[in-house]
Amino acid sequence: MSTTGVTRPQSPHLASGATGIDSQAGRSRYRFLKLSIAVVLLVGLTGYFIWESTIYVPPEKDARASLPGQFVPAQAGGQIPVGADYSNYSTNPPTSGPYWSDGTFPLPSGYVVTIPVQWGIYNQEIPVEALVGSMQRGGVVIWYNDQAGCDIICLQALDLLVKPMVQDQHHLILVPNHAMRHPVAVTSWTRMLTLDHVDGASIRQFIKVHEGRYNPDHH
Repeated sequence: MSTTGVTRPQSPHLASGATGIDSQAGRSRYRFLKLSIAVVLLVGLTGYFIWESTIYVPPEKDARASLPGQFVPAQAGGQIPVGADYSNYSTNPPTSGPYWSDGTFPLPSGYVVTIPVQWGIYNQEIPVEALVGSMQRGGVVIWYNDQAGCDIICLQALDLLVKPMVQDQHHLILVPNHAMRHPVAVTSWTRMLTLDHVDGASIRQFIKVHEGRYNPDHH
């Protein structure tokens, strides 16, 4: 009997077997994908922990001589009440240590300064305990002492340097300090640059590198 033109139905067993093979291949690809992701994550985490433990140095411990300014080991810090005196800073001006908590403080002139001290230019001395807190928030403080040699020309040069940077929202404070022995000093957390005169290039480089470099609370 001729079978020309007759289409035999496909065996259901064959169709089922093909579907099973496809399903098995899909599961294999899924397992491979999950395994690949796990391996990538493991390698990434391992690399991070190796970097953190053997390569990464937090800013407050980074003593590289290639960075601007002298490294000063961090002192134990933390907040102290507004108005409290602290006389055990390791340097003058200080670069770390205890600092005033938030508040306000009246200067001898009657001007009331806000704590943390706002970025800007000041012509009155501000207690160092207030300014250490500004460095703890990522700021750079530029100090000058007219009694140690920063004359009117020095002060004008500092004003010309700092004013446009403050206007550009840089975290900078320019303030007198009659207790230090240097005409000019620039400080950030654990770093200090002392100068006998205004060296604009060195000050700019210090600010470029250290402004915001140490800012644990992300202010």
